[in-house]
Amino acid sequence: MTTLTWMLRVINVPLALEMRPYPPVDAELHLDVGDDLLADNQDRFILQVSGGKGEVKRGGRGDLHLPIRSLSPLFTGFFSASQLARMGQLEGTEAAIATAQFLFHCDRPSLADIF
Repeated sequence: MTTLTWMLRVINVPLALEMRPYPPVDAELHLDVGDDLLADNQDRFILQVSGGKGEVKRGGRGDLHLPIRSLSPLFTGFFSASQLARMGQLEGTEAAIATAQFLFHCDRPSLADIF
């Protein structure tokens, strides 16, 4: 079986985070996202998760700082928060990294077919 990796770029941080499913828990994550291309993505965001659904507001403490290029593999589960931190692709408090690790945990993304 051939394994192909694919690329993703989040172009609307609030919408992407709200559309993604999460574990059925209550949690809050304060993100500080950097994006040199899309000004609307470069901001602080509060992700509030309840019952498997996310709600995003602008603002917050920015406990987890990452560039948009690191949000995409976190968002998809391609890399975990702790892997990204070890690679120097995100910085944050121990609690924020642990929360992101839990909220974004999923099977590594794949496609069942080649187009």
